[in-house]
Amino acid sequence: MTYSRKAVYSYVRNAIVASHSGAYVTARREPVPKNFPAIELTEMNRVRTERFATLANDDDQYDSTFQAEIFSNAQNRALEEAYSILETIEGAFKTLGYFETYCQPIDNVDPSIF
Repeated sequence: MTYSRKAVYSYVRNAIVASHSGAYVTARREPVPKNFPAIELTEMNRVRTERFATLANDDDQYDSTFQAEIFSNAQNRALEEAYSILETIEGAFKTLGYFETYCQPIDNVDPSIF
């Protein structure tokens, strides 16, 4: 597999959709009607490090950072649904060799959405 932004996004998106039917997955914020669960999956950073560069400058090694934001409004089980989706995302990224570096729930203006 070529580790382009699109290929990584597609791999993780397919894992989410296969495990959580009805999940809305996007790579950017967009004005759409409410649809839950919703996941925004974006590449936040892509840096080519000098440490792995070749003298010919023809390598394709990058440090890549993705961010997943998960939103659920499942009554009485939003937290459970969000963490279930997170486990799917973590598993897909681990398969690709990524490491999780940060995970923390964030407050939402609407308390019915976790």
